[in-house]
Amino acid sequence: MAVRRRVETAVIVERLGPTRRMALIEALSAFDEAGGEPSAPDPHPLGWAMNDAVPPGM
Repeated sequence: MAVRRRVETAVIVERLGPTRRMALIEALSAFDEAGGEPSAPDPHPLGWAMNDAVPPGM
């Protein structure tokens, strides 16, 4: 079940443009931090990397 959800989430995240993807990653990271959760490794287990989310020129 968890693997299926990860795959489905990764597909949705891939549809986001770079700016929105970065906003999502930042929001989820802030949520983890506020909840005392450890940071996710890079690349993230859901398949995205911080480097992939940053639009060129930023």
